[in-house]
Amino acid sequence: AVLADELIAASKGDVKCYSVGKKEERERIAKSAR
Repeated sequence: AVLADELIAASKGDVKCYSVGKKEERERIAKSAR
């Protein structure tokens, strides 16, 4: 799923939006891991 999102973001050229989304996703994973 992550790879697919990366490919979609790259194809759109939304580097900024992608990096922000990835940061939020990482925080979400960290919260769920607790």
